[in-house]
Amino acid sequence: MNEPKQINDTIAKQIEQIRRNTGFYRPELVNRPDHDSIVSLFRAYGDAMVAWRGKRYDMQSVRPAVDKIIGWLYQEPDSTLDASKGILLKGNPGTGKTVLMDILRAVIQNGRMGFFSSGEWCNLAPVQLYSRDIVNDYLASDEPYRYIRRIAGLPCICIEDIGAEADETMVYGNRLNLIARLVDIRCEKNRLTLGTTNLEKFSEKYDDRTISRLNGLFNVIVLDHERDFRRK
Repeated sequence: MNEPKQINDTIAKQIEQIRRNTGFYRPELVNRPDHDSIVSLFRAYGDAMVAWRGKRYDMQSVRPAVDKIIGWLYQEPDSTLDASKGILLKGNPGTGKTVLMDILRAVIQNGRMGFFSSGEWCNLAPVQLYSRDIVNDYLASDEPYRYIRRIAGLPCICIEDIGAEADETMVYGNRLNLIARLVDIRCEKNRLTLGTTNLEKFSEKYDDRTISRLNGLFNVIVLDHERDFRRK
């Protein structure tokens, strides 16, 4: 009588093992916090980050983006985002992309959240890197190819200002867009990647192959409100 259940349990374990060993997989959260409580947590971190300006964080302007991020982060059943992809915040300068990404990192770090990648448990907190700094450090490195491979292999990174880097970088007589190459490698390795960009369209900067890779890496969240966080 118990055989069907035993078979189902065995298959379930096999499926979980396959998922753990094929790219990005976060186990379902047993004690998933309610959505409004997490919104309050995001707001509290935001207030703390802008307190030095004598301000409170404007949650109202970014609330649609926050709702989507929380749904992705806590794997809410009604989330429309792909849990196997990272998050790319897209919007005009001053719309709060970097601060919102800082808040996300703080929530992840203090919640000690993680994910399985190729059978290993990894810290979800991303290493923050700016696109221009990646290019500059690459050019300054004694072993540039090893440098980019190391970054490409990190479990989770956040690339700030995607598209702000130089169109091409010359190294050893080869011309390449370094961020495009980094995106290419991380997509091949199925590495979790977060990012921000001011680009309205990827085609402003990248070729079709890179655009396909970017779409494979990211859930794109657009901050289309009119508020400029840099103005008083």
